[in-house]
Amino acid sequence: MIDINKMIEGIMKEKKPKKKQVGLYLDEDVLDKIGDQGRKGAKSEFVNRVLRQVLKENGVL
Repeated sequence: MIDINKMIEGIMKEKKPKKKQVGLYLDEDVLDKIGDQGRKGAKSEFVNRVLRQVLKENGVL
């Protein structure tokens, strides 16, 4: 299970790795839950970490 509080804490402390800009649409209820995490790029980092974890758990990464 994903520990959202731990993930957000990590996002706030870590340096940013290289990223590529992509566009995606999120459902309003999902966006409302991840909301404003306190700094620029925090939502992107959150979504990236969730996707990374799911991909790792399923043997894709």
